[in-house]
Amino acid sequence: MDVTINGRRVTLREKLPAADNWDMLAQFGQTGEFDLRTMTFEQVTDLFRRFVESWEYDGDPASIDSYRELDLFKEYVPLMAAVSEQMKGIFGEGKN
Repeated sequence: MDVTINGRRVTLREKLPAADNWDMLAQFGQTGEFDLRTMTFEQVTDLFRRFVESWEYDGDPASIDSYRELDLFKEYVPLMAAVSEQMKGIFGEGKN
């Protein structure tokens, strides 16, 4: 899924490979519920790097360090919203 954030294209993954993301079950369970108020920048960004497949920003979207210079309100928060929506779709599709 492609989204535009501050004029730049960001491609989000449609699925997360189990072997690469197994540790997410320990952190968030099968529902994917999390509380941003209790998470560090690194923990939140670790979620982002899993979902962002590619982007038109500098740096590798797989590296947490690439997110440090994003503008908080024009880039990071909109990315958070896009990833949250993608997470709802992915976790929601698994429900019976």
